Parts: sequence; structure tokens; C-alpha cells
Amino acid sequence: MTADSSAATASTYSGAEIKDDSGQIIYTEFRAPINRASDSTEDIKLVMEF
Repeated sequence: MTADSSAATASTYSGAEIKDDSGQIIYTEFRAPINRASDSTEDIKLVMEF
């Protein structure tokens, strides 16, 4: 994994490292659906702290 102050990139992934249905939901938020055009793009940011 490489990272700088604004982004991180994972270069490998192994499915054997993750056990299906083993995690816990720690936060949920129910919002109204958002209508988007099929040709639009989105920037998604995920913050993880350990």
C-alpha cells in the first residue's frame, strides 16, 4: 500500500485474508436516494483510522 497526505492505493488483494460475514457494522446512516445521471462520475472518500 502506498499513501500520501490525501490518498492511499492498495496494489494487492487476497480474498483469503478476509473472512466473509466476520465484521461488525459500526455506523449506519439512512439518507434519501440521490438521482444521478448515468454518465456522471463521483469522488468517494473513505476515512479509516486504526
